[in-house]
Amino acid sequence: MAKINKDGFFDVDLPVQLLPQHLEELFNEGGWSTLGKYRSIAPLINSKGEKDPYRKTFAETYLFESKGSDDQHRYFGFTTGYGGKVTPFGEEPVISKDTFLGELRDVTPNGAQVPKSVFEVVVKPFVPSSLLVYRENGDLVNPKETPFVVDGEKGTITFNSSQEGKLRATYALTDNAPDLVKRLWFFTFEAFIPTKLILRSELPDQAELIDEPGAVFRFKIRPGNQRIKENSYQFFETVDGTVPIDPADYTVNHDEGTVTFKDGTEPLTLFADYEIEAVKDESGSFGDIEVTPFDPKKPTELMGAAYNAFRYIYPSIPTAVSFIPQQELGLGWGRDSQVYFWGNITKDRLVAYFRLDPAPDPDSTYFAPIYIGRLSTIGKTPRMNNVLIGGSRSEDEITYSDNLKIGRNVVDYGVNTSNGNSSVLIQRSVGGAMYQKHYLAFITHDANVDPSHESRFNPSVYTGKYHISPMYLVHPADGFVGRLDEVYAIHPKNIAQLDELEVKETSESEHVGTGDGVRKEFHLFHKPVIDEDTEVRLVSDTGCTTLTKAEFVEFNPDEPPTEGKFTVDGANKKLILGGSPIEGVEVIVTYNYSQTYRYTLADTPRTPFRLVNMSPYAPIGLGFLKENL
Repeated sequence: MAKINKDGFFDVDLPVQLLPQHLEELFNEGGWSTLGKYRSIAPLINSKGEKDPYRKTFAETYLFESKGSDDQHRYFGFTTGYGGKVTPFGEEPVISKDTFLGELRDVTPNGAQVPKSVFEVVVKPFVPSSLLVYRENGDLVNPKETPFVVDGEKGTITFNSSQEGKLRATYALTDNAPDLVKRLWFFTFEAFIPTKLILRSELPDQAELIDEPGAVFRFKIRPGNQRIKENSYQFFETVDGTVPIDPADYTVNHDEGTVTFKDGTEPLTLFADYEIEAVKDESGSFGDIEVTPFDPKKPTELMGAAYNAFRYIYPSIPTAVSFIPQQELGLGWGRDSQVYFWGNITKDRLVAYFRLDPAPDPDSTYFAPIYIGRLSTIGKTPRMNNVLIGGSRSEDEITYSDNLKIGRNVVDYGVNTSNGNSSVLIQRSVGGAMYQKHYLAFITHDANVDPSHESRFNPSVYTGKYHISPMYLVHPADGFVGRLDEVYAIHPKNIAQLDELEVKETSESEHVGTGDGVRKEFHLFHKPVIDEDTEVRLVSDTGCTTLTKAEFVEFNPDEPPTEGKFTVDGANKKLILGGSPIEGVEVIVTYNYSQTYRYTLADTPRTPFRLVNMSPYAPIGLGFLKENL
């Protein structure tokens, strides 16, 4: 069942334990396809400085892409971290059979030749000895009477005989199981290359000698769907690279990760530069990528692990989104607790809010905002029109500093580099500058006239209506750049969280662009109601051509309008003309629109919507599109 209505609005309850997977499904439904996903993994280091083979830390990352209605490609990702805990025996977190997480999923292979049944737990890995399996009627399955084999790491229970009906289970989780999601870090980038470069590694540390004829090394390929990339390797007998080995003297098997020397002898000291590439499986996953040890509780280390797994081209400083003000969740929240997530998503942009179930402690659950994607503009647009805004607690914000590195990536784009928390981030400005600070702008009275925040302001005593304004982004050098798509600034006066406002207005003489002799499509700020007031004016120095409802034709993607006609692609708010206005002709549109907007006020400390140096009135609430009436 679809979670998003025809106008992009959604209001869903997502399980905090499975939040990343459910966000992926929602983003996919909203027009953002999965570019890839992977886990960066690293072993814990014990008190002796040795790697712990059983306990690890994880950075789970999901990447998305969309081709917008303006034909621009946009990319973003998010990361969450967990692991690194050492839980005493008997104190492991337990999944109960009576929660939805206690369901067992039937994963028996299709066409299995033997009468077996294979089931999988929802959360893994788990402690095998803790498993209790129940039938749908609540009866405990006795493993002596109905034998089964347990694989705690894979999370599977394999019965020796076919099983009918649904099964449930109670089981304890290991320290490597995913933790409850308490915060996310969103980021954008210009390109993503699923390869990892291994530089000048001495192969005894990276490879093992295989006991078979000839000097054969098997590279220790990282876990996951990975292989050695063709033409990416060089071998040397000295670390300074002064004695390269002739490529004619060895062969490489890329899939198996082996190199064989033809003379059958092992080089005395062997070094290599090579590149590992990952291949997606059917679910879009690149699998697990081993990285250097990191602490998932430290944002820069966590995101360093995410960035180190593969090659990112010009990634941003990540933007934090926090659900709670404290580091850990209290016992009032369980693994089956809900995260409320509501907003509006299209293939152009996402604007939304998170809130963890407030029942245990409303003061400890943030209304956490996120905006990703397109800025509505006229005329010149940002070179890469991709905005990122989030909201977090102070401890989760990754702040700018000179020569800041996250993983191997330098993310210092100048003294005004934005992180999306302390300021608004635009991927590339009109002039091409990357990730520069931008500021909010909207129609408001001076905040100094209301220092106590006790004024009424809404609704107006003149009209009885609420004052709302489009929310613009500005830059000191560029001026007004554009406006957030289908978003209004709403003063937090005499209005409650999640209230809805009905907007019925006429967009009078909306300038949507200038002709260049080729372009036929122009973006409107809203989906218009086509009526007798609808008017498209093509204005030049020599005169004006006016198109009215009489020249309107219903939108058909396979039949563009003919010369002298126009149509509107309502889903993408596109005005499509039957001819291309010549260079210099201004396209001006008047139309009515009727919409409903939902109001929410962010309360995370680190968000531009609450910072007095970023917003002309702080705090400021947002209204985002719910429905076209």
